[in-house]
Amino acid sequence: MKKTSIIALKIGLGILALLMTLGNNCITSGNIVVVIDNLSDLEGQTDTTFTPRYVDLTDNSDWQDHKDQLNSVDDIGFACKITNHESTVATGQIWISEKSYSSPADVRASAVKILDGIAIAAGGTRSIEWKESADFLSHFNEAKTIIYKEKFHLYFMVAETPFHIDVKDIILFLSCNGKP
Repeated sequence: MKKTSIIALKIGLGILALLMTLGNNCITSGNIVVVIDNLSDLEGQTDTTFTPRYVDLTDNSDWQDHKDQLNSVDDIGFACKITNHESTVATGQIWISEKSYSSPADVRASAVKILDGIAIAAGGTRSIEWKESADFLSHFNEAKTIIYKEKFHLYFMVAETPFHIDVKDIILFLSCNGKP
């Protein structure tokens, strides 16, 4: 009996050591949040050239450290501060595309709208937090397909025209699930 207990203890300790070793080399379960906070502020205005925000996940250390261990992107979120310079309410939108476009009309015709319905009062400013951005999320599967390609453009626009907005303190959050 004593000999059996010692053998069982040794086997158990061996299995524990193996699991701990595996845990040091990969995500065994759980989530990782990839934060992209190096996006510069932007201004968008009707009938003017506007600049999308280019995201290259190959430059993000969290993404690179864990991309081979990721099972899925489970959530996409944003945080930013939007100022509406027009005299009417603006409905903020965020679009995503692999391609770069130089006009709102091109974005609306070809990109994927991933957030919509963020109301910003006339002449007002609104801060959006990650949790709140989920309320406005749409076309999630199409967005994930683009994100997995690791290089994409983000467009912060308004549904109405004319529009004139500033978007500051932009942060993109990707909540990813690790492979078991």
